Amino acid sequence: MAIRIMTDSSSDITQREAKELDITVVPMNVVIDGKTYRDGIDIMNRTFYERLSTAKTLPSTSQPAPGALVSFFEEAKQAGDEVIGIFISSALSGTILSVELAREVVAYDKITIIEGFAASSALRALVEYAALLRDGGLDAAGIVKRIEEAKEKIIIMGAADDLKYLYKGGRLSKTVAVAGSMLNIKPMFHFTQDGIQMCGKVRGANGVINFFIEQIERVPPMIGAQIYLGYAYIKEACKDILKKLAERGYNVRICPIGSVIGVHTGPGAVILSYIRA
Repeated sequence: MAIRIMTDSSSDITQREAKELDITVVPMNVVIDGKTYRDGIDIMNRTFYERLSTAKTLPSTSQPAPGALVSFFEEAKQAGDEVIGIFISSALSGTILSVELAREVVAYDKITIIEGFAASSALRALVEYAALLRDGGLDAAGIVKRIEEAKEKIIIMGAADDLKYLYKGGRLSKTVAVAGSMLNIKPMFHFTQDGIQMCGKVRGANGVINFFIEQIERVPPMIGAQIYLGYAYIKEACKDILKKLAERGYNVRICPIGSVIGVHTGPGAVILSYIRA
C-alpha cells in the first residue's frame, strides 16, 4: 500500500517537478478575458504574465473541476493506497470544497485533506516536506501529524512592484497606488488564514531586503529548513535579496510565482516563505 501525495497548481510545482517528487499536481483554472486555461498545462507562467499585462479585465483563477479529483481518488481507492492532499487556503480559493466533494463521491476513508493556509512557495514547502517524510519511511498518520504542525508555522510575506494589480484587486486605493508608485513605495503583504493582508510599506528594493532580513532574524526558520524566495516573472527582482540572505548563511532556493498569486501582485513581486522554528 503506497502513500499518494496530491496538491494543486497554486503550489507552483510544475508537472515535471511533480513527476520527480512522485506527487500529483491538479491544475487550477485561469480565466483571461473570458477564456479558461488549465494552470501549468494550457498556460505557463511566461504566457500568463504576458497576457496579464494586456488583458481587458483583471484575470481570475478558480478551483479544479471535481471530475479530475474524482478520477485520482478512484484510482487510489482501486489500488488501496492512502492519499494525503495538501491544498491552497480556503481564503484564496474554493479548491478545498471541490476536493471534499470529490472525496464524498468516491467514499474512500483513506483520503486525508489538509488545508495549507497558504499558496505558492509556502504551499510548495509543505508539499515537499510531506514527500520527504514519505520517502523517509514515515507512515501516513505520521506525515499528516507533521504537516498539520508545520502549517501552523508557515511564514509567507512578500512585496509587490507594480501597485496597479493590488489596486485592481481591491487591496489598495487608487490614491495609495498612484502615490506609492511615484514615491517608489513597496507595500509589504503576508498571508493569514483570512488571505492576503497588507502588513507595512517600505521604500525601494533595499527596504524590501531589510524588511525580509528583520523578519527572518526575529522569527528564524526551522533547523535545516530551506527559505523559498519566489519571483513573479522577473527573476532579477530577487537577485539582491538572494545575495544578502546567502551572505548570512541561509539556505535559500529560488522558485517562480505562478498565476494564482501573480494575478494579485503582478510581475516583479517577490515572496519569501519558510517553516519557522
